[in-house]
Parts: sequence; C-alpha cells; structure tokens
Amino acid sequence: MTDRKKEVLDSIRVNRLVVIARNILPENMLETARALYRGGIRLMEITFSQEADSMEATAESIALVRKHLPGDMIVGAGTVLTQEQLICARDAGAEFILSPGTDQSIIKGTRAMGLVSVPGALTASEISQAYIWGADIVKLFPAGVMGISYLKAIRGPLNHIPLMMVGDISEDNIGGFLRAGAVSFGVGSNILKQKYRENQDYEAITKLAEIYVKRIKEEGDETILDNH
Repeated sequence: MTDRKKEVLDSIRVNRLVVIARNILPENMLETARALYRGGIRLMEITFSQEADSMEATAESIALVRKHLPGDMIVGAGTVLTQEQLICARDAGAEFILSPGTDQSIIKGTRAMGLVSVPGALTASEISQAYIWGADIVKLFPAGVMGISYLKAIRGPLNHIPLMMVGDISEDNIGGFLRAGAVSFGVGSNILKQKYRENQDYEAITKLAEIYVKRIKEEGDETILDNH
C-alpha cells in the first residue's frame, strides 16, 4: 500500500463522513465543496450519472475541487460502473472509488491504480466476496432501509470487514449505526438538500455539515468510552 493510499484510508476512518455530491453542475461544485469544507467535511464523493455526456462534467468537478481546496479535502468518485468511468475518475484526481454494487473488475482495477476501493454490497455473501476480491472498505447499501439491527447481524460473522453505511443515513440514525460498528458513512441529500442546492444557499449547507460532523464526533467519543 502506498503512503498516499494509507492517508486516504486513515482520513475515512478518522473523519468517518463522506458527503455525496450528486447532480451538481461543475459551475456550482466548487462553492458547494467550500461550504462543506467550512462545515468540517474532509471527504467528498462526486458521482457519475449514466448519461452519455456526464463523464466530462464529473471529471471537471473532481478536478476543480482537487485544484482549489486545501489538500486535506479528499475527493473520490461515486457510482463508478465501468472501466471507462474508473479511468476518467483516476485521471481527474479521484482518490477513492465507490460503486453501488460489487464488480470484480472495478475492484481490481481500482487497486491496480493505487486508489481506495469501496464497492457496494448488501448480503453477507456479497460483502465477503467484495472483501476477498480486494475491497478496502465495503459500502453497505442501502443501509438506512435495512436498519441498525441488520448491521449488527452482519457484523456478527463479518466483524473483520470495515463497513461504510450509505443510503438514508440521517442525523437520527447515524449514532446508532456508529455504535453498532460502522466505520464510516456516506450522506448525500440529507446534507446537500435540493432546496439549498437550487437556491445556492451555501450557508445552510455549511450549518448542516457542522451538525453531522458534531454528531459523529460526539457519538464516536461515547463509543470509545463504552469500549473501555
């Protein structure tokens, strides 16, 4: 593992929260990223949509954030479904790769590029297979739909596999998932609310980011105390 890949993994484990930026135009992405950064966010996932003309816009957004924000804001790419998207994300500067499902070729391609691999999975079989193929962290998706009790059940036999919760993660359930053993979280529209994005209300985005960062820190501190 390269030193940089270790730094990215360490940031995911320490900061825990990845904000998912979906359907945001490149001309609005930089200010959105700055608003998140002011709120304490240090990890962003900029997603691909699957329209034919979307790759260029996603790559532009990733490159903009990488260029203009401080180096401790780490940018990844999400909804990576093809090798073409994977290469595009790497070339734009993405340092971690998320997908909604488990695809061996994407996992192995990500690792060959020296990037952090976070494929999505749901069942114990899928989670195990993703990890065997080389996932650094497995994205449990859709986590909020399945619930905290599902995470507890999965972690019984698979507590050696680091899991990121994505899908319907909210201020209300994030603490329960953290106490149940989640390593990290992906949160999209619950922070980047559509009305704030449409109105370019970056101050509101910053305030929501602060709430989630504070909640994770408080719950994380309590979890550490509970385990000692």
